[in-house]
Amino acid sequence: AAQTLRDALAAQCRLLAACATASGKSSPPKEPRSLHFFPPGVGHYVTVVYPLPAGELSASTVVEPDAGLEATRMQLHWALCLPLDRPMLRVSNALRESG
Repeated sequence: AAQTLRDALAAQCRLLAACATASGKSSPPKEPRSLHFFPPGVGHYVTVVYPLPAGELSASTVVEPDAGLEATRMQLHWALCLPLDRPMLRVSNALRESG
């Protein structure tokens, strides 16, 4: 179990590094953001790291945070056996912190 956790954490670190490297070429600048979802039928939380515009994710500051993420979301839907005709892993569907 410990080795599986180490492997998963190493994979997450590689994804974050790739996201940060790729965002250096984009305009406006983007940063890796971890978003948490609880898609129906999966039975557990799903955390996704998306390259999103820097700053707060609110309707007033970000026009379309999902722009350019369609292919990534499609791959995630396929991997998690989610319906391909309903975008369940959109930024707007992420769980919000309460408190």
